[in-house]
Amino acid sequence: MKLSILFLFLFLLMGCKSQSDVEVKNPVFKTELKPPFDNQGEQEDYWAQEFFKNEYKKLTYAIYDGPIIEKAATEFIYDHKTFRVLGVNDTLKLIYTKGILYPQLINGYTSVAHKTNKELDSLTVIQRYFYELNRGDDLRVSNLEELKFLSDSLTIKRFRFWLFAQKDSNPKVYFFELTNEKAKETTSLKDFIENSKLTFFKAGWIII
Repeated sequence: MKLSILFLFLFLLMGCKSQSDVEVKNPVFKTELKPPFDNQGEQEDYWAQEFFKNEYKKLTYAIYDGPIIEKAATEFIYDHKTFRVLGVNDTLKLIYTKGILYPQLINGYTSVAHKTNKELDSLTVIQRYFYELNRGDDLRVSNLEELKFLSDSLTIKRFRFWLFAQKDSNPKVYFFELTNEKAKETTSLKDFIENSKLTFFKAGWIII
């Protein structure tokens, strides 16, 4: 796994539609991860733990209410914006097919007109970056995984994934939380996701 930058990447989440905004206490975990670490994976899990401690704020996000078109089992189109999701099984795919996660959470609902090559050449590096990000027509998702060590509750599951905007060479780490108030010990992951709500979503840092 590539090395990660320790500082948090402050990122504006545009267009997030929330139904409520209730701040809660920082989460407390039964098992606290502490240095030293044997490998990079343990280090990144520690950063994830600290991220939730410092950045967690419970929200309830709306489910995407438009049509979702699935192409070739890995591409999901939400109006004019697209997720290409790599390496997920049919159960985790529900997060995208049910509209729990969708590109508009990252770059809003506005569309960006395509620029010609000449217009692109005239942009600064920063302008080009935000242009590619806000287009939202080719966002690639990989390395989606549940972070079981970050939740001791039957009704809460937390996840991490990498996001590549178009032409990005380095992805950003994103974290999110799903809540299913009716979940029990016997609830399968599939049933949990199908009846869950997105209650936390935020960008972390850049992978280099």
